[in-house]
Amino acid sequence: MIAGLPVVATDVTGLREIAGAPIRTVPASGDGFVAAVMRSLAEPVAAVPLDAFESWRPEKVRREYAMLLGELVPKATTLH
Repeated sequence: MIAGLPVVATDVTGLREIAGAPIRTVPASGDGFVAAVMRSLAEPVAAVPLDAFESWRPEKVRREYAMLLGELVPKATTLH
């Protein structure tokens, strides 16, 4: 996506979280995969700006998990 290449994949969680990404999704069965690839190759796409991936950077994900864990652990210990 950053290189300006389209993506064709089965519809899974996370694919639609990158705004403006040139992603075509097909059912998990793969029906329509070849047609989606052919359409993607026929239509030029622009590269997705690098800052669109900011929320997926490892350091940001690590901080968010740590914050969530910090919220959950104290609550879990007060339940006993």
